[in-house]
Parts: sequence; structure tokens; C-alpha cells
Amino acid sequence: MILGKEKSTRGLILEVVISESSLTLNKIYHRIREEYGINITYQAIHKLINELVSEGVLLKDKKEYKINFRWVRKLESFCVRLKKAVKRERKPHIEVGSGTSVEKEPFSAGKEAAEKAVSEIKFYKKYSLALAFISSEYEGKFGGILDGVYSVIGDTQLIGITTAGEIMDKRLRGSVVISVIASTKFKVDISVIENTSKYIDNYDKAGEDLAKGNKLSNPNFGIIFFPGLSSSNEMISPAPFILESLKNFLPKNFPLIGAQAGDDWMFKVTYQFYNKRVFTNAVILALVKTR
Repeated sequence: MILGKEKSTRGLILEVVISESSLTLNKIYHRIREEYGINITYQAIHKLINELVSEGVLLKDKKEYKINFRWVRKLESFCVRLKKAVKRERKPHIEVGSGTSVEKEPFSAGKEAAEKAVSEIKFYKKYSLALAFISSEYEGKFGGILDGVYSVIGDTQLIGITTAGEIMDKRLRGSVVISVIASTKFKVDISVIENTSKYIDNYDKAGEDLAKGNKLSNPNFGIIFFPGLSSSNEMISPAPFILESLKNFLPKNFPLIGAQAGDDWMFKVTYQFYNKRVFTNAVILALVKTR
């Protein structure tokens, strides 16, 4: 390589040789001294040139020296690999993008929010998970919103709920908020109880079904969504009972985050979303494994 204790002189030798097709030792010596003003002996130049020859940087052809193009190709290959390595180093382990929309037309609202979210994903082409937080003002239009979202995110898994107000950097009302997570080091599996009413006398079984319905081994954390308080479920939330049951089936001190669905404090009916499906009394558990 060029670098070494005498790196500046070695570099100048290469510059001199590159400027001609080939040069004798004597010509290299005089050009180094005269053109670059380097005070160096003939023997020192000879030693450095011999080092460059032994390293495969220069080739000796009779009494003249020239660049070894095999070395140039190796250097080019090294630079390409180095560029890729630097690019990989800058690539984040995980990216998160978020977007919102207040469009009244449901498909447009879902599409706009999803497009804004994925526009913030710079490195990954495949997304790991999408989260949807949708105002209950869109009641009756959730299917259209999810169609709009899926027109952007493809086959990405999605979970979500209706809200009592949305958040994206600030509090919002009457909006659709979509967040997209992307990483090659982020695996997700989702299990769903579609109707908690059938577990009303045995919430322990609900926790068991949720945990055992999820096929991800050794997860690192979970995201869980519950139906909210409403007249449709007699203002009784299954959340505390199912959470207590899940402790028996998940690792000890397992990190679990989530929320109950809302409907802008009307307490009539709340909604939960899994992919393109819409529920009114479901529990959705996403378990996540990362590196």
C-alpha cells in the first residue's frame, strides 16, 4: 500500500510515475528533488522504490518503473468494499416513519397517512409492522382507510385501534395516524382473540389462547391492544384480567406496552384493527423479537 513511515515521499513517487508511462530510477530521483523540493538521498529513493516493487505497487521493466495495474484493480476492489462497508455502518438497525391525514374520503386518508410514514423510511424496502390509530369520527369507513393504507404498505402486518384523540408529535383530533417500523432485525408474530365475550367467565383461558396462539419464540417485548370501555361491553374491560393471565405464559418481567381503544369519550363502541380486518371486541397481541 502507499501508507507507511515515509508515506509522503512514497505518495510523491507514485505521483511522478503515474504522470509518465514509465520512468527510470534516476529520473524519479531528480523529479522528486527538483519538482517537489524534497531533500532526500538517491539511496533513500532507491530503497522506497524497491519497497513499492516488493509490495506489488510498482513493476520494474528493465531499468524503468511503472504502475502495476493488478495492484490498481485490487485497490479499486478495496475501495468498492470500503464504500459498501461505510454505507452499511450508517444504515440504522431500525427505522420508524409516521404520517397523518385528516382527509374525509377514507381511502385517501389511509393512503396519505401511509405515504407520509413510508417516506421517512430511507434504507429498508420491506416493512416489519404498521400501527394504525384512527379517530372514531371515521366510523363506518375503517375498511376504506385500511385499503388506502395497504395500497402503500403491501403485505406488511398491521395492528391498531380507534382513539380518544390521536398523537403524532402533538395531539390531534379527527385524524388517521399511521406508523411504520422497518428492520431486518425485527420479527413480529400476532395473535388475536376476536371476541372477548366468550371468555367472560374464564379470562385465564383468554391469556393462554393469546400466548399460545403466538408462534414467535423468545420474544423481547410485546404490543397489546384491548377494546375500550363502552356500552357494547357493558363498560367492563377485560384488560386487567387478561394481563394478569398473560404473566403465566410470557417470560418473567416481560415488557408489554399497549392501550385500550377509544371512541372520543362517547362510550358506545370501540374498534380494533388487524391487517384489513375490523373488530369491536378483540384483543390483539404482537410479540416482537429483535437482535
